[in-house]
Amino acid sequence: MANNKDSWVRLVDNKMKDYGEINYHRKVIRVNKHKSKKLGRGGIIDTIIHEETHRIYPQLGEREIKRLTEIRLRKMDSGIKKMYYNKYRRTK
Repeated sequence: MANNKDSWVRLVDNKMKDYGEINYHRKVIRVNKHKSKKLGRGGIIDTIIHEETHRIYPQLGEREIKRLTEIRLRKMDSGIKKMYYNKYRRTK
């Protein structure tokens, strides 16, 4: 989970072709909320947590990130999900 020393920039970029993207060198995470919403209920928070999991575990592959995302989402209460969702309000 992010703390006060978190220097990552989180952006909503509804023009990007992917659901989300992380740039480790620039410390930027972008999510496409419009596209993620089409995944159905919970699609946006799934994309956000997926990209945040990439941030926490940069060494892991996509299959493991997907598995960890599912586990993390099951354990999160609505307050934690809202905290993450609120980090992605700034539009590119």
